[in-house]
Amino acid sequence: MFMYAMEPVDKSRNFLPIPYENIRIDWTGDYFQITDDDGAVYKFAGGRETGEGNSNPIGWKASAIVASNKRDSISFVYDNRKVAYRVNVHDDYIIVRDGFSIKKEIYTNRKAMLQLMDYTPDECMQDPIIISRQNNVTYGFQSNADGELFSDGTEPDRSTSGRHISTQSQLLSEICFDQGKVIFTKDSKFPRIQKITVYDCNGNFVKDIRFNYYTPNDRVIQRYFLESLVMVDKNGEVKETYLFGYEHPNRLPDPGNRSIDYWGYFNGVYRPDSVTLVPRQTIEVTRWKYRYVNGYIYPLGIESAGGLNVTFGSELSREPDEEYMKYGTLSSITYPAGSTDEFIYEAHRYRDEEGNIKQAGGLRIKQIQTRSAEGRNTKVRTFTYSWREDGCGTPLTASVLDYFRLVQGVYLCELFNEQGGRYAPIANEYGTARHRTFFSNPTRPITNLSYPQDYGDIFPYTEMVERNILSPVVKKEHIRNGQYLEVETPYSVPFINVYKPENVVIRRSASEKGDTRFTYIYDDYGRKCQETKGGKENVVYLYGYSNQYVIALIENATYEEVVAKLGGKEVVKNIAAAKSPSMYNIDKLRQSLPSAHVTTYAYKPLVGVASVTNPMGLTTCYEYDDLGRLIKTYIINGNRHELIERSEYNYANQ
Repeated sequence: MFMYAMEPVDKSRNFLPIPYENIRIDWTGDYFQITDDDGAVYKFAGGRETGEGNSNPIGWKASAIVASNKRDSISFVYDNRKVAYRVNVHDDYIIVRDGFSIKKEIYTNRKAMLQLMDYTPDECMQDPIIISRQNNVTYGFQSNADGELFSDGTEPDRSTSGRHISTQSQLLSEICFDQGKVIFTKDSKFPRIQKITVYDCNGNFVKDIRFNYYTPNDRVIQRYFLESLVMVDKNGEVKETYLFGYEHPNRLPDPGNRSIDYWGYFNGVYRPDSVTLVPRQTIEVTRWKYRYVNGYIYPLGIESAGGLNVTFGSELSREPDEEYMKYGTLSSITYPAGSTDEFIYEAHRYRDEEGNIKQAGGLRIKQIQTRSAEGRNTKVRTFTYSWREDGCGTPLTASVLDYFRLVQGVYLCELFNEQGGRYAPIANEYGTARHRTFFSNPTRPITNLSYPQDYGDIFPYTEMVERNILSPVVKKEHIRNGQYLEVETPYSVPFINVYKPENVVIRRSASEKGDTRFTYIYDDYGRKCQETKGGKENVVYLYGYSNQYVIALIENATYEEVVAKLGGKEVVKNIAAAKSPSMYNIDKLRQSLPSAHVTTYAYKPLVGVASVTNPMGLTTCYEYDDLGRLIKTYIINGNRHELIERSEYNYANQ
């Protein structure tokens, strides 16, 4: 959530997140762009458009996520579909006109109210008139001298009981990323998801998730509830099932039902279409009469003829009802193993002016009960709300201002120097807060953290701030009982768009040069290729499967040595980019680098590690079922498979 605000000094306009976060929000003219404090960019484009009159965007969908290295990304693809639906509008109100008016026939529509200030002849003087709008029908009523209402004889003015809205909606159809893609299959008639299918980067089937729906009754206007979610393997066999239960779904009223509380939630009170939603109330109105001067035929003015109490509205309750409000809510989830989570709700609470606790519209979780497959209670989570746990929220601490603008003793003025020139305004910019933790003991430890924005014009921190890369901790100072320890992680730019720690330096005093504990080398994706500990111990990392997974960990060798043995940087890049990299040349490193310790990894993309071969050449293999669950772990010893572990999945509902 954010607001759009104008700076009081330079009049610039900015997006301000609520609550505040270290994110940057920009509008490019076509889409919103949000940059988080790691420098990752989230793009929101392709707004849904309405079909009433002029079409205008009313929302923006996520279109892409781009990592700070500008290479790794996720894209979202949508289907454009025209969706038409009906909106029922409750437009009940009552107008009491307690002045003078012209003829009764004028009250057949609301526009008549604009004519009430016209000149009115004396013979048309009458008592206050009531205009009642309910269920999209306008009725006219007349009040007598006793405040009783009766029909004024006019025909009701009827209008449509709802609106048909047509939108050009964008429904998510595909998510694409380097490791694979996710396909969303939707119903051809209704905009609901039928299944979600996951494929790896080689186009291999990984997982299929199917959605089953049901309608609790055979009404004309049907509501669809998600009945189950099932995991299906590549052969179409159901492996896991999640079941969903609901609170009295067959008792949920039709959309547009008038049995609603003040907040619009169902309260179970039957209300015919002819009964207004306006609550019963009595108000004092004024009757008017002309004032004449003796001998004149035209009135001199208008004066009050005294007050009159008029009662109108319905006595049917619009108070919330907690039990009826629960109709149609999710009541339980049953998991494949047979355990069930049951959800218990309660209505929101508030205190009225007398301090009484009252129910409000809307529900919140009161308790979640977990039951085993045998029906035993295994865990109960209870939720309490507000500062005194009375469920009523934070009380009012100040009265409401009755003036729409609060004026304080602040003056805006311009500054001039003695030569007549005007000083430039200076904005107050707030840096990162210093974090201090105090303990009630004599040691009094203090920790100071420094971030990129604390380093002014020093490279590369200026670029990092411009890119909104604000979260890395560059320096951490610990002061405890007079002893000082500093851990500095200076950043560098090894490649374009790659901002990474260059090394880790430890200092025992602020003035000393310090000890370099770790040094790093990166590739152009910003991935760690070499880590050196204490200037001696080297660990090299090689990547594969479209640059996503570590396929080799080589100890006691340098990155340059490994690259040279494999045939150069281009060969290493090709191995990293391959969707199924060949391990032949990498396995040969065990012979070409005899002093090195080489561990290699093979993967089943989007599932898990397929095998690990240690420096001695011993391979541990991992097998998965069609849902990606680990079922077997074994070691290849020569021509033999030595089983280490086997897993079987047996569910109560299978």
